[in-house]
Amino acid sequence: MIHRFPKYYKDFVCTADACRDNCCRTNWDIEIDDDTLGRYESAPDDIKVKLKSGVFFKDEVPVFKKRRGGCVWLDDKGLCSLYGEYGECYQSDVCRLFPRFSEYYGNIKESGIGLSCEEAARIIFTCEDDAALLEEEISEEEYISSDYDPGLAKIIFRMRDILMHITCIPDTNNEALVITLNRICAEFQDYIDEYREGGEDEILAKLSGMEDKFTWESINETEVGPDTVLSKADEVFTFFSELPDIRRGFDEVLESIGKRLEDEDIRQNIGDRVGTFDLYMYDNGRYGDYKRFMRYILFRYFAKAVYDRDVILKGKMLISFYSFLKLYDFVRWFKNKKSFKLKDRISTAKIFSGEIEYSEDNMQQLFEDFLFDDGEF
Repeated sequence: MIHRFPKYYKDFVCTADACRDNCCRTNWDIEIDDDTLGRYESAPDDIKVKLKSGVFFKDEVPVFKKRRGGCVWLDDKGLCSLYGEYGECYQSDVCRLFPRFSEYYGNIKESGIGLSCEEAARIIFTCEDDAALLEEEISEEEYISSDYDPGLAKIIFRMRDILMHITCIPDTNNEALVITLNRICAEFQDYIDEYREGGEDEILAKLSGMEDKFTWESINETEVGPDTVLSKADEVFTFFSELPDIRRGFDEVLESIGKRLEDEDIRQNIGDRVGTFDLYMYDNGRYGDYKRFMRYILFRYFAKAVYDRDVILKGKMLISFYSFLKLYDFVRWFKNKKSFKLKDRISTAKIFSGEIEYSEDNMQQLFEDFLFDDGEF
């Protein structure tokens, strides 16, 4: 099997007790997979009782109990006492793998690291060549699924390569870029709709050299006026503020954003305000973070079109995620007296990812909203 991953993937090492936001000290439920639960059942009697004492069932799903605001196995030093006492084999899959994630496409396994971890976010936003994808041979068996079409997969991967390439064009305006990418996804959808099994060569030929058609000039000629910026901010705020799984803390973030959007001075001068923010981010080396974020979203989600054949959905996800993160950043910059450092970059991306990407309810709601919205986001 081929294992494909971003260049930065193997740079991740858990910072454990040095982490400022330990993922074991949280209000989310840490699920225990069936294999791990089975190992608890078959463990020697002298430790079985203790292992099972840390488990309870929430809606019939086994999860670790909580103590003092974190996992019951979290010790006073911020380390996993389960791992320390009994070894990795008794940790749940999520404990061993987080923030890593993997998707399978036939004989291809793609792996990355998720932004909801602060160390992963630091690595992604400081990597000089985050667009590079590496490959290696691994011994895992090929993933067999009746929904998988290798010809369609070639097309989808090629489309993703094109989009990733376009994000690497230097100094493009981020607003114009994400609108361009969204429109290309709509064009790609026509190719997907016309595809029939075995017809990949014809479509691949049409896609050949497509990335070369896009230049700094062709992207930046897309005009994004203040009215567009304001309406996009209002729309994306409405989308995200109505999600079903708004956890404690994030409601305060949304309230802060809402107050800024109600500020008449900001609304009347949105063009100048956002222009000043963009210039600050550019001058301080943070403007390119949004392109890194776009590439993260493209790598993690675009290839899922191999199974649902919905490229338009991926484009809507890209533009909405980008738009909300920038809105969140803008409000934080404003609150910080027009300052936004790397620690802010990591924090807002991490919080956004944890609240959105790692909430099944929120992701499902967003997918449904996008699916039943026929217009451009």
